[in-house]
Amino acid sequence: MSTMKGVLAGTLIAAGMAVGVRLAGPASATMSTIGDPDDYSGYNYAAELHFVGIPASAAQARSFALTICQKRAEGYSEDQLLDALESPPGPTATSEQAVEMVLGGEYHSCHAYEHDGSIGRGSGPSSPSQTV
Repeated sequence: MSTMKGVLAGTLIAAGMAVGVRLAGPASATMSTIGDPDDYSGYNYAAELHFVGIPASAAQARSFALTICQKRAEGYSEDQLLDALESPPGPTATSEQAVEMVLGGEYHSCHAYEHDGSIGRGSGPSSPSQTV
């Protein structure tokens, strides 16, 4: 695992644990969007997280959304964030939960990053091939 991927995974795992990522399956197989782009609503984001089986308070959801936006501002792609949330170490999110965590966070708090074409591009501050 690269150093940057390890740092990213650690940051997201810590933030994800704060919003209560469950190892069990999601509550619904359908994604939910509540509210408007850049509404900065922890309540709406928490409702979306709950819909995929992640219990979170509005404050926890808002904090996690800010973590997602900070990582995107640092240059991480959506794909890198999804990979970090779905991979060990620590509790991992299902694919559906990871998508909601990343895209929901972007939608509510940094909409300009959403669907910017970074999924699959592998952009970011570190090459995934670097190892320690």
